[in-house]
Amino acid sequence: MSRTPPHITDHALIRYLERVVGLDLSAHRRAIADRVANAVALGASAVVSDGFKYMLTDSAVTTVRRAHSERRLPVWQEGRCPDCRRRPGERHAPTCSSCGDVS
Repeated sequence: MSRTPPHITDHALIRYLERVVGLDLSAHRRAIADRVANAVALGASAVVSDGFKYMLTDSAVTTVRRAHSERRLPVWQEGRCPDCRRRPGERHAPTCSSCGDVS
């Protein structure tokens, strides 16, 4: 008999990140609020900041996505080196140790 893997809801994942991992979500909320405050005050429906588009409904941020990309993968899934953030085939940072290439 095969078992279905458990489904983890977004709510459970957020609570796990807060309570088990110790991620300070309020600090991230403040950072997002700082990025969108002017756009919200002007009644905008979206704002682009640092390559990401923050979608707004009234004064609520409803989602965040890449601003100018057809690709829907998160940055961390693009195959970038986790240390220096360079893509495969790009020259790595001199201090890069995660990818093993210190060129």
